Amino acid sequence: ANDGRIVLGGTFDDWNDQPVGRIIRLLANGDADPAFNTGSGFDDMVHGVLVQPDGRVVATGSFASFNGIARNGIARLNVDGSLDTSFDPGTGLDGAWSTLLHDMDGNVIVAGAFTTVDGQPMSNIARLTTTGGSDPNFTIGSGFTRNGHAIIPAVKDMAVLPNGQLIAAGAFTGFNGVGRNRLLRLFAPTSVGVSEVQTTTDIALWPNPCTSSGLSVSAPGLFHGTVMRFTVADASGRIVWQHSATGAGPWDLPLDGSLATGSYQLVLRADDEMARTTFVVQP
Repeated sequence: ANDGRIVLGGTFDDWNDQPVGRIIRLLANGDADPAFNTGSGFDDMVHGVLVQPDGRVVATGSFASFNGIARNGIARLNVDGSLDTSFDPGTGLDGAWSTLLHDMDGNVIVAGAFTTVDGQPMSNIARLTTTGGSDPNFTIGSGFTRNGHAIIPAVKDMAVLPNGQLIAAGAFTGFNGVGRNRLLRLFAPTSVGVSEVQTTTDIALWPNPCTSSGLSVSAPGLFHGTVMRFTVADASGRIVWQHSATGAGPWDLPLDGSLATGSYQLVLRADDEMARTTFVVQP
């Protein structure tokens, strides 16, 4: 988490002789966070966790329930460790392995070894809506295949590049009819064959360096009359802050002390345009 707390998931049932149900949040000093109460937790293994900028936690794994409530393969927890019932994946994932990340717009992407999401065909990768369902605008065609067959070739890992494209690695040999042997890059935001987002450097940001209380940004002549989405990534590429605004700018970004000292990349996205720049946060 951005505040130094750590969320762990796995096969463990207890932590320091206390039952935790395969997921726990630790304080910066390594103690269990008493404010994160998951009840009986997950009924089976947690493979991956993703802490969202607002502190909620998305978890994937081979589980079928959380704290006695049906959640098959994927669930989102509130900041206090309770189940976020506004995130309902329906019948969930039908596979046994999955991994998670945020794309540059803050959407959750899940990939792994599954063929359906909430009963809908989705071969080994899906983008989820804010309510937990498979995003119908994430068009992957036949998705990942192995030797031309739509079996379950697990996607083992993913990473988002600074331009929003997605790198995926795993046991596959093709994607939507295109041969790709165990490593490929997907255009942002959907699939192989989708054109890249237009990129521009016509962007200004001030003050730079700034403090973590906030900064201002403008993109003269761009993005007028539409919703602007702002994403901040740290030096490792991890998304650490998000915001949206309307109008032509300039926009004041309320960082609210959420960023530690260091270098960051700011990405502005709206419709088919994108701009990005770097900035530094000082104490």
